[in-house]
Order: sequence, then structure tokens, then C-alpha cells
Amino acid sequence: MLLPLASPNLTIRRDIEKASTTTISNLESKISLILNRTVDTSLFWIQKLLAQQKKPDFRPKEEEFERAVEMLQTPTCLSVYTFLNKVSTSAAASLDGANLTLFLSDLAIGLRFAVLEHFRKFTISLTGGLLVSKDITKYVELVRSWPLTDSEFEKSGGLTTVSEIANLFVIGPEALRERLKNAKAEEREELRKFVEKREDAGSVGVQAVLNSL
Repeated sequence: MLLPLASPNLTIRRDIEKASTTTISNLESKISLILNRTVDTSLFWIQKLLAQQKKPDFRPKEEEFERAVEMLQTPTCLSVYTFLNKVSTSAAASLDGANLTLFLSDLAIGLRFAVLEHFRKFTISLTGGLLVSKDITKYVELVRSWPLTDSEFEKSGGLTTVSEIANLFVIGPEALRERLKNAKAEEREELRKFVEKREDAGSVGVQAVLNSL
């Protein structure tokens, strides 16, 4: 609005353009800082929610078998899902385009790391493996609802690795051997860490698979 009025005076026009550029740059920096802190705080809260997971959740006793199988997700997974759903909904109401994609991509990358680290902390039985699968399915369902096409998250593999982990806890030794055999060297070492968290990791069949790597 002011620039056309300042057209006759080049000095004033340059001053207005300079002030405008500086103001916009400062605003962008502050918004960027707020978004980065929001991602960091969200990921910190996710870790706090995951820390509430109980060790018996993935090793249910025989008398709890039916309840465990019927359970859609563990309470911890639902709390993380609910929180992230609120964050992504608020983000979609405040951001759009590349800004929204970048924000959700950073959030998804952090979630992937947190979930992978989370499942390394538990010994998981066959029934527990079913619950792990259901939890992971819920996380995948949420992230797939986000606009992440061509994002850094998708380019780095998305939740493919996380999705495959659940199978490691429920397949038999022969299928496990085949799965690890077909994996790349760096991926195989990563998957091995999860296989070692199987409740039957000390069995002859699983040990034979691990020793063959």
C-alpha cells in the first residue's frame, strides 16, 4: 500500500523495501523457532508416554491370552496416537503446503526413531508379538493420513522398517532365517537386535538362525 505512494522518491522506497524485508525475515525466523520447539516438545512427550508401557504388556500370561488377542492396541499406543492426532490436526489448521509437510515429516521421523528404540526395551512373546503388530498398525495408520509425499520421511523409507519388525516376533525359525537372509547387511544387524528380544531367543531354532548370520 505504501510503496506506490513512495514511487517518486527512490530513497524512501528503498527504506520501505528494506524495512519490509527485514520484518518478514525476523517473523519467519521466529515462526521457524516455534515450529522446531513444537516438534522437540512433541517428541519429548511421546517418549514420556512410551515410558508408561508396562513390561508385561508384551508378555501376557496364559490366563490373559484371550484378553490380549482381543485388545486392539495397548493403552500406551492409544495415548501416543491420540496425542499425535491432536498435534497433526492443530498443525493442519495452522500450516499448509511445504510448511505442513516439513513439520509432519520431522514429527514422523522422530516417531519412527522413538518406536524403534521403544520395542528394543522389551522381551516379547508370541502373543506379545501380535500386540506389537497391532500397535505398529495404529502408528502406520496415523502417519499415512499425513501429507508426506516426497518428504524426507518418505525418501528415508517411511515406516517400512517399523512395519516389518512385528513379523520378527511371530514367525517361526525357518521363516525368520529366510527374512534375515534376504536383508541387506546393515539392515540384518539392525533386525538381529529385535530377534534377540523374542521370548524364545534362547531356543535351539532361533539360536541356530542367529548363529548362521
